[in-house]
Amino acid sequence: MPRLTMTYLAAAGLVAAAIGPAACESSSGRIKPLVSQPAWVRPTSIVLNVEQPEDRNSDGYDDTIFVTVYVFDADFRSQSIRVEGTYVFALVDADGLVALDWEVPPEVVRDGYRIEAPGPMLRLRLTIPQDRVMELGGYPFTLLARLTTSDGQVIESSGGSSFSLRQKGR
Repeated sequence: MPRLTMTYLAAAGLVAAAIGPAACESSSGRIKPLVSQPAWVRPTSIVLNVEQPEDRNSDGYDDTIFVTVYVFDADFRSQSIRVEGTYVFALVDADGLVALDWEVPPEVVRDGYRIEAPGPMLRLRLTIPQDRVMELGGYPFTLLARLTTSDGQVIESSGGSSFSLRQKGR
């Protein structure tokens, strides 16, 4: 992603962070607590927030992707919702082919949830296998997600997050 685009995205994120909590304030100026998740909510969409991949082992190749997942119900608009199940993340190349995928089992999903201002969020670290980092480095990819809930419902991210995996000398 061009540096200018990343700068604009970072600025937009800072603005959203600055005004986001203000939208949740009560008339007394205190931030409203999160609403308890009703039993009737059903996931309808997934939003991914993917950080620029990192070189965690200092070999010059990006090998780790941090992703934050928000799940929403179209009829419950006050915050994101917590949904347990199995996630599959796919790293898709410019031709639409899956270069790599990760399956995240229900117990990891259950342990990965955190509560933040927008509501429940799932924070995960996806690691690129060492034997694939050189092959994938330097190319643009999109990360997509598919959730299969414990009752069998399947929800896919409507869009992905695009980025390039950095490589030595590129």
